[in-house]
Amino acid sequence: MNTAVEHKRPGRLLVDLLQHDDAKRVFAQRRCAELDRDEWEDLCQLADSHRVSPLLYCNLASAAPSSVPDDVRDALRDAYRTNAAHNLLLTSELAHLVERFNAHEIECFPIKGPVLAAACYGDLALRVFSDLDLVVSSTRLRKAAEVLTEAGYSAVFQPAGRHWKRYVRDRHHFVFTRSDRRVCVELHWKCVQDCYAFPLTAESMFSRLGRATVGGAVMDVPSLEDHLLLLCLHGAKNCWERLALVADVDAVLRCAAVAQLDWDGVRRTAAELAGARMLRLGICLAGKLFASPIPADVRSWMEHDGKANRLAELSRKRLLGDVRHRSGFLRQYGYYLAARERFRDKLSGTLRLGRAAWPYVSTPAKLWRFARGMPVNA
Repeated sequence: MNTAVEHKRPGRLLVDLLQHDDAKRVFAQRRCAELDRDEWEDLCQLADSHRVSPLLYCNLASAAPSSVPDDVRDALRDAYRTNAAHNLLLTSELAHLVERFNAHEIECFPIKGPVLAAACYGDLALRVFSDLDLVVSSTRLRKAAEVLTEAGYSAVFQPAGRHWKRYVRDRHHFVFTRSDRRVCVELHWKCVQDCYAFPLTAESMFSRLGRATVGGAVMDVPSLEDHLLLLCLHGAKNCWERLALVADVDAVLRCAAVAQLDWDGVRRTAAELAGARMLRLGICLAGKLFASPIPADVRSWMEHDGKANRLAELSRKRLLGDVRHRSGFLRQYGYYLAARERFRDKLSGTLRLGRAAWPYVSTPAKLWRFARGMPVNA
C-alpha cells in the first residue's frame, strides 16, 4: 500500500494526532500542513463522531498551532469551550445529587463521566460525556428514584406494579431528565443489563470504593481496578466503535503506571467474573492504538489469548478505517459474545436476551439451569 495515501486517511491521521509520543505526533502534525479544506472538515467531523475533539484540539494547539487553518482552529476551540462548560455544569450537578443521596442515607457512587475525567485525564474538559451515571444498591432503588424526583427530575420510563421486579431483573438502569432538560441521569443498580450475563453488581463494588474530590465535593468513587473492568466491559458491549472508548482505557493505564494499579487483583476479579478476555481485549487495543504503558507480565498474560488479540486487531482496523464497521445491535451483541470465553456465559446471555424480548416464551428448565451454572439434574 502507498504509505503517503495510507497516512492521509483521516482515521490513521486522527489516531496519530492523539498519540502521547511526541515524535509520532509531530510527524502527524507535519502531515496536517498538506491537508486541504475538505480534508480538514473530514478530520474534524471524524474527531467529533469519535468524541475526541477536545483531545485533538489540545494536541494541535500545544504543538503545531500554525499548521491549523484559522477557521478550523476557531471551530475546535469553540467546541472545546462548549464541552468544558457543559462538563462543569454536570460536575456541579453530580456534587449536588451525591449530597442529596447522602442526606437520605443512600449509598451511591458515580462511574465514568466527571470521575474518570478528573482522575485519569487530569482535566474535566478533555473528556466528552453527555450524562451522569450514578450507581446505587438495588435495595435502595425506589428511594433513590424518589430523591431524584424531589430534585426536579422525571423518569423517562419507570415500570409500575408487577412489572417493576421484572424490569429490575432484566435491565440495569433508569433514565431521568431534569425539568430544564439540561441534565440527564442514569440511575444504575447493575453495570449492564441481564442479557450480557456479567455479574459485576453495585453491591460487589461497594467494598472496593475509594474517596476522591470531584468538582469540589468529596465522594465515594470506584477503584481504578473496577473502572478498568467497567471500561473494558463497556467497550466490548459497544463493539469498540469509538476512539473515545479506547482513549478512556489508555487514560486509566497511564494513570495506573503512576498510581500502582493492583494488576493481580484486577486479573483475579476478571477471572472470577469470567471477563478476563474482555479485559485483555481492551488493554490490547489501547496498546495497539495508543502505545499504552503495559507491564511486561500483563503483556505475557495477554499474548496467550489469541481470540482477544484477533478481536483487538479487527477493532483497530475498523477504527482506522481499514475495515468497514457494520452497525446494528445484533452485530454488536455477536462481537460481545465473541469476547466472552465461556460457552455457558454466551448461552446464558443469549437466553436472557430472548427472555427480555419475548418474556412469555418459556425456556426448557434444564437449559436455564445449565446456563445459570446450576446442576442440570437437580
